[in-house]
Amino acid sequence: MGLEELNHTGAWESETFLQKAIQKQGRATIMDTIQERHDTVKDIELNLNALKKHQKVPGGGPA
Repeated sequence: MGLEELNHTGAWESETFLQKAIQKQGRATIMDTIQERHDTVKDIELNLNALKKHQKVPGGGPA
């Protein structure tokens, strides 16, 4: 194997490794964002349900 071929192969492997690392990091960031938004939606649902329990219907009774 010549130097040129070794350099090309080494550079290719490094570039592929770097691309994979970036993709994994990107996926992790996206998954973290999705989880945060999911948690926020769950909190909003809980708060809305709590508000419904305390809301009064015109006519006197609870909702």
